[in-house]
Amino acid sequence: MNNLDKNGLLHEKIVQPINQFDNALLDERELLKLALKESDNETVNAVCQDLERLEQQLSHFELSQVTIL
Repeated sequence: MNNLDKNGLLHEKIVQPINQFDNALLDERELLKLALKESDNETVNAVCQDLERLEQQLSHFELSQVTIL
């Protein structure tokens, strides 16, 4: 596998998912700010559930990277 292929694989398997996690966290942060400002407990709870889901996905992502690297 040449360097270009390796870089493409690293981008696809590592960089893209990290960017997706980052974007999801930023979205959740903004949603949480709005929910707290409006005292919207239902949305706060939904954000917490989303964060738990993201945490599980991140754990799975971390384990899968062991086999790639």
